[in-house]
Amino acid sequence: MLRLDQSQKYQKDLKKFQYAVSQIQASEHKQRAEKLLKDYKHLCNLINESHNPNSNAKIDPRSARDLVENLYAVRKQLERFAKDLDC
Repeated sequence: MLRLDQSQKYQKDLKKFQYAVSQIQASEHKQRAEKLLKDYKHLCNLINESHNPNSNAKIDPRSARDLVENLYAVRKQLERFAKDLDC
């Protein structure tokens, strides 16, 4: 099974976001970026679990779609941090 966290795009973005977060100097901005990064990883994990065929839970397409939309929103915010820092 293909996992989202094993994709090249995810790995590349994760490295970029981690580097950008490490470059932030202002503590309040850094805390916000760290929370977004944590949310990004958590949402990715939830998406992987919702698509796991070994899971006995019933897949709700609406909740799976909501997870994807939330991941997209968090990713855009992290991209904004990275862009502002020219990472």
